[in-house]
Amino acid sequence: MLSTTFTGVAPAAGRGGAEPVTTPGSVRQSNDCGGARVGREISEGIGVQEWPDGSKYEGESINGLKHGKGRYSWTNGEYYEGSFYKDYKHGDGLYCWPTGQKFIGKFYLNRREGYGQQVFSDGAVFQGLYHMDQRFGPGVLKYPDGREDVGLWLKDQLLRLCTPLEERFSLKNFPEYSAYMDPSVTAKSPTQVHAVLSLLTPHHLQEDEDRDVLLDEIFIYPPGMESYSTDGDHLPLPPGRRTELDRHFYGELWEPDAHPYQGYARDPLSTMPLQTRLQAHIHNHRSDWVQTLTIRSVSLQHSWNFMCLSLRLQAENVGWDTAAVLSMNRDSFGPKGPLEVSSELLIQHSSKGDLHAVSQILRTGLVYPDVADSHGHTALIAATVTHY
Repeated sequence: MLSTTFTGVAPAAGRGGAEPVTTPGSVRQSNDCGGARVGREISEGIGVQEWPDGSKYEGESINGLKHGKGRYSWTNGEYYEGSFYKDYKHGDGLYCWPTGQKFIGKFYLNRREGYGQQVFSDGAVFQGLYHMDQRFGPGVLKYPDGREDVGLWLKDQLLRLCTPLEERFSLKNFPEYSAYMDPSVTAKSPTQVHAVLSLLTPHHLQEDEDRDVLLDEIFIYPPGMESYSTDGDHLPLPPGRRTELDRHFYGELWEPDAHPYQGYARDPLSTMPLQTRLQAHIHNHRSDWVQTLTIRSVSLQHSWNFMCLSLRLQAENVGWDTAAVLSMNRDSFGPKGPLEVSSELLIQHSSKGDLHAVSQILRTGLVYPDVADSHGHTALIAATVTHY
């Protein structure tokens, strides 16, 4: 039976049970086992909830949901400490694994989002931009020996390097391809991307009655849905709810979108081309790395110091030269790491037609097959224009 203690409110029965142990580095996508909250009493305030298996929540709640600042811990030593939004990990947070790994950064509906830092048990540290729980954008992976893999990332692979390779080829020498080297031809501005998204609607309906039902968010996402499900990956995300979540996520840095997306998809950029998605995502989080540290007043009723946590999150998230990576300038970083070296070798071997060497690199699974140097020259282009 759930043991619950809140300040100034009546105890309430809640959802219980811990989840299977996660693999090191993966974040649990919910905080407990779920299930309907039929007949659950409303509880609000600051308190402690404990489950029979030993998992525990300490912090703020509203309507029986984890909401505000809190800490949720599992019996295996894994825990999350930070911001919650109606049972979701949402906002600034610290996630720790019993292996010594930890992630410091931001979460959006339980998934890592925005700039953050992942510390590994072997001493390696990744600092960079995340999207939907994966690396996506500028970042630096620093090894204990001082080497660094620097560039734009796609999951665990480098998508683009910050250095040019010795030019064995150039698209500028091929008229049929040279137009693609002009950024004005190949890329849309973030404003253009969001303008396109604002025109997308969930369905192209002919009947006004059906359209009115779809545009009424109460029918799309009923109030109190979190009491029955916190599956943020599959539940619809209507515009009003997205705005509310964004305000909670960005805090004082939140700005209204001039071209708000009118659909219900969790990730409206998912159908866009890769480079367009990357550009828009970096633009969306542009304020994260130019912010100045501010001290926010925090209630002294908490049993841990959230002020220190907030400052640590902000300081560590932007403690590297993000602007240098975005401008393709690697001068301020350490010696090249293994992923960066292997990525360069893939492009070089592709331009020479060394099939055996290319195959060996690709079989490791560590290098993105179409990785590009700072000029945009990729392994596939190298193989194509040199007729290999």
